[in-house]
Amino acid sequence: MFLASIGCASTLLSKRAEDDSFPAWSAQYIDRMLTDSPWAKQTTVSYQLDSIPNRYSEFAQIGMPGGIGLPGTQIPGWPRSGGNTGSSPRTWPGGSSSGSKAEMYLTTRWSSALPIRRALALQEFGVDGLKDEKAVELLNHRDPEYLIEVAGFPTQAIRQGARRFTADLLQSGRLIVPNRPAVNATSANVPEHGMHLVATLRFPRFDNLKAKDGTIELYAESEKIQVQVRFKLKEMVYGGGLEL
Repeated sequence: MFLASIGCASTLLSKRAEDDSFPAWSAQYIDRMLTDSPWAKQTTVSYQLDSIPNRYSEFAQIGMPGGIGLPGTQIPGWPRSGGNTGSSPRTWPGGSSSGSKAEMYLTTRWSSALPIRRALALQEFGVDGLKDEKAVELLNHRDPEYLIEVAGFPTQAIRQGARRFTADLLQSGRLIVPNRPAVNATSANVPEHGMHLVATLRFPRFDNLKAKDGTIELYAESEKIQVQVRFKLKEMVYGGGLEL
């Protein structure tokens, strides 16, 4: 199994979250909130490639649309692949990728957290659309569970298929806080189609979780893909309280 590298939290953004008056957030600030903040982490996972026909190897090497790197594709609301999401092959011996390793670039975020919901509302509806019924629901509804999304799984890496991948994530998914029993995923969803997939996981909330508990870690795996991302709770304080 291969372990996702763990990015450091952006303490600057954590402080600015208090300083920037919602909804007067810039487009750059919204993007950072959704992709590189105390509530969103970018990580890299290595995985083994299956044998891929020569034409795909050529696409990947030169970065053409349809290749493994997919530099031109974008999942709405997520970073562009080839930079923050997607995958990047390391070696291509001969005309096949058999035995080679590639990297997928994942973004994990707490979509149930208020600052993320605010950023999503601004991204989708804009400042002038925040009174829209759907925007109001997004901003005001506090989900009884944690909602975590992990984006950037390239389809060619999910060799077992989306259904099996979803079942594996549901079975293995858990949240870990030091000195507390881990909580297991209650649901998982991964679409069956698309070049890069977004996994949506739900977890029950911890009772009386405090910033002093230190960290909260997402763990999930499927075959040789292992996702392990740790967040610092003290950096996830928003509006005077812990926001997950």
